[in-house]
Amino acid sequence: MNDAGQWRPDPTGRHQYRYFDGVAWSDHVSDNGMVGSDPMPPGVSGSNLAPPPGATTTAPVYAAPGQVVYVSPPRTNGLAIASMVLGIVWVYWIGSILAVIFGHVALSQIKQSGGAQRGRGMAIAGLVLGYIGIATLAVVIVVLATVDIHFDPTARDCRNDALELSIAENTYHVARGAYATESALIAEGYLDERSDLHDVVLLDGGADYRIVATGDCAVTRDAERVR
Repeated sequence: MNDAGQWRPDPTGRHQYRYFDGVAWSDHVSDNGMVGSDPMPPGVSGSNLAPPPGATTTAPVYAAPGQVVYVSPPRTNGLAIASMVLGIVWVYWIGSILAVIFGHVALSQIKQSGGAQRGRGMAIAGLVLGYIGIATLAVVIVVLATVDIHFDPTARDCRNDALELSIAENTYHVARGAYATESALIAEGYLDERSDLHDVVLLDGGADYRIVATGDCAVTRDAERVR
């Protein structure tokens, strides 16, 4: 297909389409299916602007009653789509960073296309989501850098050991109607072995009990009280 008699995106950016007669751009323009006339800008002739490459003739523009010509509709910028998708999925903040980069590049390409590309709204949405993701990452980094996160495996072991003793005591109480010493719990099969982190103290002749921390658990509990 040659370039004669084709509507193309207006190279001046002032209208949606401008008619190219095969040699030069004419004064005939089209916006949203309505054809009008607008001279080329002062100092710019219709022949010193080359037509954009690529075939047209896919979307109708109504030039006059009973007359229809076809022009190429704007295509959606691929980076604008990618920016919005990456802004949504974020992918552990990698997507957020790429969403910002692709969004800025897409906006630049759409602006320079002279109406041949669309997707500005998608690019802006990707930028917003991307910047929100990056801001969230910054907050997380600040929090991790300033908050004292204390993780003591001994404290975890102490909690698990005390829980195991408590379960054994309460299971024994349900079956026997009283609480027992660790030795009795082991002998009856309610406990596997004697704890070296806690002692069980019976109260009121077995009507109640108390778990007392010993060894490393006693030291850990005292340290927690100090903090």
